[in-house]
Amino acid sequence: QAQPNALFCADEVFCGRAPHRGTETCAVVEAMASLEQGFAVLGMPSLMDRVETLAFNALPAALTADMWSHVYVQQANSVYAGDTPDGASRGCAGGCRGSDDDAPSDEDRHANFYGVSHFPCCIVNFAQGWPKFALHAPVVAPGDGDASPQEVVVASLVPANATLADGATVRTDSDYPFSDTATVTVRATSSPITLGVRVPGWAVDAL
Repeated sequence: QAQPNALFCADEVFCGRAPHRGTETCAVVEAMASLEQGFAVLGMPSLMDRVETLAFNALPAALTADMWSHVYVQQANSVYAGDTPDGASRGCAGGCRGSDDDAPSDEDRHANFYGVSHFPCCIVNFAQGWPKFALHAPVVAPGDGDASPQEVVVASLVPANATLADGATVRTDSDYPFSDTATVTVRATSSPITLGVRVPGWAVDAL
């Protein structure tokens, strides 16, 4: 089921809307990377809308500000951070299964708090979130020849500065997403440039 963080509930397995279930940090950054690549290939603005929802909500919730620790599973309704009891501690060999304990496996005992002792998948994966998001803020498609303009799409209005192969630059100055204004500056060299700007889906009166 979809969660308030804009991703599915997936802590090793797909789950429902139970308040003690959540989404792996791995799933957040991998979904962002897939959607970014999908936008670069298909050009569908709605894909970057979903990327930004994850980048501005789910990803920050999974990391500390200095990015030295993270949560294994983020839970929008979690009110507890620490070791949670598992089935074995209540006398259930191999873990209990039922309405009071339907976690997929014992790893959820340590899923709710920030640290670096979780499964290695999230430790090695979470660092791709911000760099790949920044990489896809401007999307560049080289022209077919000297007479064909390079195509550049500002996919996200976050602050960014891209230098193209021929030395041309595309710069976005903004406080987005904390402000709804942005200035895009293009400095071309010898090759013409065609510039596009993705308008976020929420910006119904964009100018």
